[in-house]
Amino acid sequence: HLFSYHNETEQLSKIGCFNVEYCRRFTKVYWLGLSLSYSFSRNREVYFTLQDYNESNPIFYNMDTYIFSIFLNHKFSYILNSKFNLYSLVGIGFSYGKRAYNTYFVPKDVGYFDFQLGLIGFSLKGKIPFFMEIGIGPQGIFKMGFTF
Repeated sequence: HLFSYHNETEQLSKIGCFNVEYCRRFTKVYWLGLSLSYSFSRNREVYFTLQDYNESNPIFYNMDTYIFSIFLNHKFSYILNSKFNLYSLVGIGFSYGKRAYNTYFVPKDVGYFDFQLGLIGFSLKGKIPFFMEIGIGPQGIFKMGFTF
């Protein structure tokens, strides 16, 4: 909900992105993988016509957007040992936004080429395999999760 907000006439809500990723190491420093992502945002707005600005006849605009992404990830390890991995990644792929709406005009679904940059990330191996990343893209600014 980092970018969620609301005021008198608008409310925007987002959930975090859910990701599933598979990576395979080819050399000591290079990994190649595929990731699938899902995210959701809800936009609610209220408009008033000029003659009815006394709030007697509001026009409600509601749109839910479901975003699906697929990325080919290139991961580069800086430090790699049996317990710790420090890395960066670049993901290149495609995102598709499916829109469900309740309004007088029809917004179009959107599809576009996209990218994910994992500026810095680390993973810990052991009893609880865990990772965290800081990046830029549709998968989020801050990612964390478990590895298998």
